[in-house]
Amino acid sequence: MSQLHFMSSTNESSPENQYGQAAELLVNVSSKLIYTFNNALKPYQITSQQFAILKILNDVYPTPVTIKQIRSQMPDKMSDVSRIVEKMRLKGLVHRKINLDDRRNVDVSITSEGKEILSNSYSAYTGFESHMKSLSENEIVMLGLILKKLQ
Repeated sequence: MSQLHFMSSTNESSPENQYGQAAELLVNVSSKLIYTFNNALKPYQITSQQFAILKILNDVYPTPVTIKQIRSQMPDKMSDVSRIVEKMRLKGLVHRKINLDDRRNVDVSITSEGKEILSNSYSAYTGFESHMKSLSENEIVMLGLILKKLQ
């Protein structure tokens, strides 16, 4: 991680500079956390995006979801959900079928294999939470409030 003098006590640190430093620090920390999470998911042969899709599908199971609905709930709005879902279908993690009410839409649902992978890989997600253990209860509440505000 870069050496930032965040919220330095010197006069050189103007409020505008502190906003930039905070933004850079947030990007660096989030990149590190995403890298750590992706590495934790490697043994399950899924990516963080695939994990997010499995989680979305599992939350509404047995109701199928359209690609558009999945995309709207993804943390990474730029991800190519159609391509990712097709890779997951080939692995047997999801079912895809044409929506009978609107043939332009594809309904996606989680398979039993997908549920198993999600269940097994959830330990990577909960282990990932251990990075937060260095924060006090007040700090974690404050962090949650700040992140929700930024979201």
